[in-house]
Amino acid sequence: MKYSFDPKARLIKIPVELTGPWGSFEFIFALDTAASRTCVSEIALRRIGIRTEHLQKPNVVHGVNTDSHFGMVGLDLVKALGVSKKSFEVAFTQLNPASKIHGLLGLDFFRGRILTVDFVRGTVVLVRPWRRLFRR
Repeated sequence: MKYSFDPKARLIKIPVELTGPWGSFEFIFALDTAASRTCVSEIALRRIGIRTEHLQKPNVVHGVNTDSHFGMVGLDLVKALGVSKKSFEVAFTQLNPASKIHGLLGLDFFRGRILTVDFVRGTVVLVRPWRRLFRR
């Protein structure tokens, strides 16, 4: 599936569908190849029916100005760029509301596929390797 983005924008924003106990909802995530794990905001998790207050955040990422604590939770389904991942484990934390994104689409979502980010055309394509190999 091909997705268009503004190549001059600060972030590559991707629509991502999350499914939880309360159903499926679409959110905007940033494509982040520097993130090893997909990360979802606690606000987005609450919207799909997952409460995080009782879940532990034992993991720490040390940043330049602050440390961020995050936990892990399994989602029923995550869909983006034409790919569906069932029972997909994501990190969760509070994200800055000013960023206007609800998560980061990380490397764990792209593994086993070919990700092409074309800044000239402003497109993102995510395919399985066998599809790309046999195209003419």
